[in-house]
Amino acid sequence: MKLSILLSLVMVFSPLVLAGSKDSLPNWNSGLSKTRLSQFIRDASDPEAKNYIAKEDRIAVFDVDGTLWVEKPNYAQLDFVLSLKANELAMANPKSEKDLLALSSAVFKGVSEKKYQQYAREFLLRKSRHSRYDKKQAQLVYRPMLELMAMLREHDFEIYLCTGSDEGLIRSVSQELFSVPPQNVIAQNVSYVMSDGELVRSGVYRTPINLAEGKVSNLQHRLGKAPVLAVGNSMGDYHMLKWVSRSGGLAALLVHDDEQREYDYGKKNKKLAKAFSDIDIVNISMREEFLQLFDD
Repeated sequence: MKLSILLSLVMVFSPLVLAGSKDSLPNWNSGLSKTRLSQFIRDASDPEAKNYIAKEDRIAVFDVDGTLWVEKPNYAQLDFVLSLKANELAMANPKSEKDLLALSSAVFKGVSEKKYQQYAREFLLRKSRHSRYDKKQAQLVYRPMLELMAMLREHDFEIYLCTGSDEGLIRSVSQELFSVPPQNVIAQNVSYVMSDGELVRSGVYRTPINLAEGKVSNLQHRLGKAPVLAVGNSMGDYHMLKWVSRSGGLAALLVHDDEQREYDYGKKNKKLAKAFSDIDIVNISMREEFLQLFDD
């Protein structure tokens, strides 16, 4: 082969090789989790692949608290509520997410949804301050998870958030922090009433609560089918992940085992491992899998 022809071929194919070798998950260590997730996503958009998924069915869903951002020592929603009613609620110590919702619904009863989301956005982006990291809640989003979501978008997945936190709270920052439009947030939603032509929070959350089986119910109502990928971190995500896995999709569980950089959930991790043992699941070890945890 003439040298000129050989050089031409190199020039043509080199960009393709480089593009094919692009690492879409640079802050993930090479390992089983990264391999399974990457292969699933690539196969889903490859018409020649055995596990190809039609574009209209490429739906991925992520929990938020503990999956996309730090949830310890308090849920962001609790810190938000206390920030506005610190004196009145100084002794408040909700024992569960349901208790937190009850507290939140009472505090914001009669507040317009527009003002609520303004307050929430201001708190999450500017006023919040984490006791350990001395950073705003918005700065405690896991960089590897953002990379995973970006890779999904590159392969034409539509992404939804499904969380037990208040819907207005998450919608107020979903686009800016997670590149997820507010309409793709499925969360705990309050009933509204009209007051002088304005949408006002009634103080009553709608059922089912968006936890455990409630997540499955609300996803089905919104989507009409199971997502093909789901990522969570707690027993509140168990039914969602099991539903996706048993429907032929891929389920992933973020395991908090990094005491040095974040938190180690200790005994809770053992309980989760036992509970999820009946599901084909990708266990993502924060300590072993994640390189850079947060953006600088």
